[in-house]
Order: sequence, then C-alpha cells, then structure tokens
Amino acid sequence: MDIDKLVNMKHWIVFGVLSILWGSSFLLIKIALGEVSPITVVAFSYSFGLVGVIPLICVAGQGFPRDRSTYLCYVFIAVFNGVLPFLLTSWGETGIDSGLASILNGTVPLFTIAIAHFWLADEKITKSKILGLMIGFLGVVMLVGGNLGRSVARAELFPHVAVLSAAICYAISMNFTRKYLSTKPAVAQTTMMLLFSNLIIWSAMPLVGHPLRMPVQLTTWTALVFLGLLSSSAGYYLYFDLINAWGATRASLVNYVFPIIGLFLGVTFLGETITLGIVSGSFLVVIGVLLSSGSSLRWMLAYRSTRDSAPKRS
Repeated sequence: MDIDKLVNMKHWIVFGVLSILWGSSFLLIKIALGEVSPITVVAFSYSFGLVGVIPLICVAGQGFPRDRSTYLCYVFIAVFNGVLPFLLTSWGETGIDSGLASILNGTVPLFTIAIAHFWLADEKITKSKILGLMIGFLGVVMLVGGNLGRSVARAELFPHVAVLSAAICYAISMNFTRKYLSTKPAVAQTTMMLLFSNLIIWSAMPLVGHPLRMPVQLTTWTALVFLGLLSSSAGYYLYFDLINAWGATRASLVNYVFPIIGLFLGVTFLGETITLGIVSGSFLVVIGVLLSSGSSLRWMLAYRSTRDSAPKRS
C-alpha cells in the first residue's frame, strides 16, 4: 500500500472518529441532564475541554494573539460557537429526545448556506441550493410538527426552537470564522474558544442566580468528561485537522453522518422512539443538505470516479 493510500485511510479514520464523537454528544448531554442543569453541563464540559486542549497548544508552540481585534473575534466565536449553542442544545434536550436533537442540529449546513449568501462574496445561493433549502426546511417542519402533534402543550415547541437556534448559532460562527479567522492556527482557535467559553459560562452562573450543583453520580461525571475531553477538545482538533487535509467543504460531510449516529444511540441506550414523522423529516433534511451542498456531492462523485479509474495493481 503506497503512502497516498495510507494518508487517505488516516483521514477517513479521523472522519469516522469525529462522527462518533459528535454524534454521541447528544446522548451524553441527555445522560448528564438526569442529574444536573443545562448550564452546569456546559460549564463542566468546557472546563474539561480546556484542560484537554492545553497540552495540544503547548506541543504546537502556539502563542496567544497580541491584537485586540483578534481577541474580540475569539469572544464572538466563544459565544456563537461555544456557550450559546451548547446551552441551547442542552436546555432543548430537557424537552425532546437526544436523537431528535441531533437531527435538528444536522440542519447547520442549511443555515450556513443561507447566511453565507449575504455574508460571503463567493458563496451565493444557486438554484440547486434554493431547492435544497426548501426541502431541508420542509423536513424540519415535519420533525417539529410531528412531535408537537403528540402533545397539546404549546410549551413543547420551545425545546425544538432552542435546538434549531443552536444550529443557527453554529452557522453564524462558521461563516464568521471563515471570514475573519481563516488564517489563524487551528489549535489556537480551539484553545481561545474554550478559554473564553469558560470565562463566559462561569461568570454567568452567579449573575443568573444559578447555584452550582456538583454531580455525584459516576455516569454523570463520565458524560461530562467525555463531552469535554473528547467531544470538545479532541473533536475540534480532529475537525480542524480534517479541514486542513480535505478543505472545509469535504470536512463538512461530517454534518451528514453524526445525526444518524445520535438517533441510533438514543434509540439503543435510552429507549427513544422513532416515528414515521422523524424518519420522513430526517430523510428530507439529509436530501436538502446534500442538494444545498452541491460542491460536496461533486467531490464525492469525483473521488469515486478517480478511485474507479485508478490503475489496478497486478
């Protein structure tokens, strides 16, 4: 096996590991919420995440930024890629299944494309993207509406809206990062995001009058450590490594995989149910994302064509 094949295999392994890490995070959030509040989940997870990323930045030898504008950019990322979406997702899972939350979070590419049209000069919406957005959002309507039909209480709407709002936050952050932080080292971005996320979330606790409750159950601590060390610090590091190897478009394929993993884990370990509305809505969301990300589809077809046309070794 030549070097190119080994390198490509390594990147596919990274892709698979990242899909599992991020897909399982919704299950772990649900487990932790069995004992502690959403804000506690976020605070402890990011604390463990910062501990996990410090060795990475020390090995990489990356220094801290020296200009005020860069610091402000990292604060923005900490809010819209860190604290706010994580808190919204955690709170949303107090009212909906972890599997459904993972699917709703999988709409990030749809919102990213819509926002990029107005924010980035080279990411304008095409006809195929418009079709994909329409199909994808129809799937979201089916996911939300189908679950609301099981309950008369209108308060059930808000957990769905919270998770979708988290997806919008991630989309805003992705476009902001591309526009203002694309030249910054990946390890430095991860470290600064987790650093400011910790400062924000721990400072917010006394301001909102929320008492800190230390977990006592081993399963809760395990979930929080996993969310911090693996889903946050290791997950973001692997994601940025994949971006460096494949580019942002190819790396974004992970958004198509982890919702399926999240749904599977929720059904397997928490006994969550799958309804026809969830299946139909999920299918439309995936189709919408694929149609909207035409460049990803072209890459997949091009990769398969190249692989099939490659000369066979005798």
